[in-house]
Amino acid sequence: MKLLHLDASILGDHSATRQLTGAIVARWQARVPGLEVTHRDLDTAPIPHLAGSVLSGADDLERARGEAALQQFLDADVVVVGAPMYNFGIPSTLK
Repeated sequence: MKLLHLDASILGDHSATRQLTGAIVARWQARVPGLEVTHRDLDTAPIPHLAGSVLSGADDLERARGEAALQQFLDADVVVVGAPMYNFGIPSTLK
């Protein structure tokens, strides 16, 4: 079984959202033997925002990174999303 753990808070270790998602993932790991966990930190390694240059193929590296992230999502059986609230919305890196 595969679990994808997404964090998007800009607060790093001071984030309540990261503490909560970390606890949720730890419970999954304790209860599911052989659970494969992939952690993606969207603050330190954001997926590029969609732009005309990406669509036209101008930056193949950004396109490959986006496709790899999409494949991680599609391959996951469980997705744990750390979605902090900033100004009544979620970070654009998570959108």
